[in-house]
Amino acid sequence: MALTHLSIPTELVDQIVSEVVASGRRDDVDTVTFALYKEDHLVFLRHIISLYSWLAPFVHEVTLKFTKWADGKAQIPGQYLMPVLDALPQLAPQLQTVIFDEAHSDAWSCRAMSRYLRSLPPVATLKLQHCRLRIMDIKMFLRGFPNLQHLDITGSLLSGDSKLALTAADVSSLSSLRLKVWGTNSSTGSLSLPPKVIKLLTSSIVMNGVSCLSLGTQTTSGDVWDGVLGALLRAAGPSLKCLKWVDEIPSITLETYLQEGAIDLSSNVRLHTLVIANMTSSYRTVDGTQLARVLNKAERDAALQSYAALLSQPRFHSLAEIYFVIGWVRIRGRPPTAVEQINEAVRNVFATFVVKGVVVKAVVQKIARVISDEWEQETIAEGK
Repeated sequence: MALTHLSIPTELVDQIVSEVVASGRRDDVDTVTFALYKEDHLVFLRHIISLYSWLAPFVHEVTLKFTKWADGKAQIPGQYLMPVLDALPQLAPQLQTVIFDEAHSDAWSCRAMSRYLRSLPPVATLKLQHCRLRIMDIKMFLRGFPNLQHLDITGSLLSGDSKLALTAADVSSLSSLRLKVWGTNSSTGSLSLPPKVIKLLTSSIVMNGVSCLSLGTQTTSGDVWDGVLGALLRAAGPSLKCLKWVDEIPSITLETYLQEGAIDLSSNVRLHTLVIANMTSSYRTVDGTQLARVLNKAERDAALQSYAALLSQPRFHSLAEIYFVIGWVRIRGRPPTAVEQINEAVRNVFATFVVKGVVVKAVVQKIARVISDEWEQETIAEGK
């Protein structure tokens, strides 16, 4: 099992770094990530860098964690956030990734913060995790990171905008864009995205192209991507090589959007990889227990046949790889459904695709998480 994240008390970090140096393992250091949650974390980072100056170039990633307040908003007080941003060029000169975690747009002034963003090293990856942001915030980040290659946004998007429009010079050509977003409308209860947000996503962000597009939502509302998916695909045009549908909500399927929306893919002539996360996530109730349809062979095959019929249409002729991401499904007293069994069904249903050289496979969620980035990086590399 690979250990990817470990929380360590700050007082132990100094000891760990000392032991790394003492044991002669300094050359093994590749990347150091500091989670800057509090003011004393910045003090500690300064302390570590002052003791081990060689460490600074290895700090490639920082996470700015926003603490929740009693009123439900998540903020780092400005007197903490701005000093951190101001210190990063010196403490992390090779910074590549910036992560804002649970940020609320009330935590900053765009005018003040934009000055600090422009002074940071050339950041290639920006992740806005579980955030609540306005249009003006997204514009600020795009202008502040002109070398951005990977943009990941998870959270709710509001329509608060600035008068200054984005131009092609403000937005880089993205290698990957991951969107797991929804709107917030307390008066109607709808989670559909506001029209101005849709315009931002479908025009400004992808105006210079995107190689890999990942879409999803954490809500059960089926209207989040209505009218958005087709517009995004048209805007991406020939730059798009990989499309991932990462939703696992049973009522929201890529199949539904592609069928009912009559989405035109004629401009996506280089689209070769399609990743569908919830092929088996349609549920039925049996004796009060929800079972995934993968457990029912007839329903499973019907779902696959429906996708096969859809993807055999001329608009999907450029596809070279199709992946269905499934989950291990357990019932009391029964083993999980074998992936090999599902792949056999996939090969049978997609036989005409396989004969033409198209790769069609089912993979479990755990494996998909490991290899998903590989698919993305390979797709991106083809464009370089």
